[in-house]
Amino acid sequence: LFSAVMHLCTALIRWIPLAIFGFITLFVVDMKKGIDIERLALYLLTVVLANLVQAFIILPLFLKWRGVSPFKLFKAMFPALTMAFF
Repeated sequence: LFSAVMHLCTALIRWIPLAIFGFITLFVVDMKKGIDIERLALYLLTVVLANLVQAFIILPLFLKWRGVSPFKLFKAMFPALTMAFF
């Protein structure tokens, strides 16, 4: 099972540059047509809110359920998260 999952992940990683190129191409085409700021802002707001709900509600509840202190975990992860963010 591990070998199969690794094979699938390797195949996926090989296709990621092509997918990113496709997304960038579609974005550039949309920019040339004229961008709908309201739709883009709504999409951005949806993504940010979903990430915040997952980070501050779902993950702490899951950690509590597993018997792990969310505060200790977040404190330990803080240096890595700040490095990844910046």
